[in-house]
Amino acid sequence: MIPSSRAPRAFVLVLAALALVGLPLQAHVKLDSPNGGQTLTPGQVTQIVWHPTAAHATIGWDLEYSLNGSAGPWLPIALNIAPGDISAGSMHVWYWVVPATDSGSVRVRVRQVNNGTDYTDVSDADLAILSTLAGDVASVSVANGGSQLLSFTGGAALGGSGFITLGNFSGTIPGIPYQGFLIPLNQDFYFDQSLLYPNLAPFTNSLGALAGDGSTATLFSLGAGALSPAVVGVVLHHAVVVVDAGLNVLHVSNPVPLQLAP
Repeated sequence: MIPSSRAPRAFVLVLAALALVGLPLQAHVKLDSPNGGQTLTPGQVTQIVWHPTAAHATIGWDLEYSLNGSAGPWLPIALNIAPGDISAGSMHVWYWVVPATDSGSVRVRVRQVNNGTDYTDVSDADLAILSTLAGDVASVSVANGGSQLLSFTGGAALGGSGFITLGNFSGTIPGIPYQGFLIPLNQDFYFDQSLLYPNLAPFTNSLGALAGDGSTATLFSLGAGALSPAVVGVVLHHAVVVVDAGLNVLHVSNPVPLQLAP
């Protein structure tokens, strides 16, 4: 045990050693959100919020995430973000499109990149990224027909809420911002048809109410020869949007692909 009279000198030596090996120090910047405990969905847009607690010659910000807790490795969200207002307490916001992955050990990290020592802060506890929509097959045959069962599991907190299953054939990026959510589908003819004519072919149960446990299933069915062979290779995507009685969005699922095969 270090005697109290020597503790200050020992502390200085530790700080000096950290500086020599180039390790960023956890101070002078605070990650406000997400800070642990949240469950995010692939394709969801969530705010990353942070602020400097001390002014520095800051030249930018790096945002990263880990799928394995605070130990990393760290994957980029956005690097070399402009410094903006670097006075103590100034709030910074970045809109993060949650990646298509599943993990219960996600952490987010902000790095204050300075002319000198860098500083970091990491979310205090793990986040979760969990898919809420899954398909039982990855492709259907245009010539022979087929079906894909889309199973949604949103949890009891969404039980009884309304839902609609939407589709498209033109990809998931940039998607459609709506009521603070990002629907991970681009608008096209198929999207409009799925929105305006739910519960009609090729869908069964694409509009309705979730069960008490927040689950439902939509069946996409394609008849043999119903589409031209020219569409072989096209990838459809489907996603579920959950709303309350006032049509306010409560949840948007991850997109699920379906390839149109020969």
